Amino acid sequence: MKYTIFILNTLLILGGCYNIPYQKFNSKETPIDWIGETPSALISSWGNPTQVINDNTFQYITYTLQNGQNINKSDDTSFTPNEGFCEVTFFVQEGLITKVNQVGNTCQ
Repeated sequence: MKYTIFILNTLLILGGCYNIPYQKFNSKETPIDWIGETPSALISSWGNPTQVINDNTFQYITYTLQNGQNINKSDDTSFTPNEGFCEVTFFVQEGLITKVNQVGNTCQ
């Protein structure tokens, strides 16, 4: 019985240490899976982006993640990337996501 409890506790502890950078965004496994989807579906799943930029060719939708949580850089002027940082930018053209760019050390 003690051995079973020890194994269960070990598994719980190890499971708690396992980090999936995109676990918050569970409808698609990785950002590249969003290519071909609409920006409204992305925002509906991921929540409000950190930044949206529109120009004549593309719309850029950016999410900045710090330890798996979306960061709104405009609300936090002291934001500095650290070990748990990932910035994901989706390029939207003609109403569909056509490209994804990722920068940071926790991006998949």
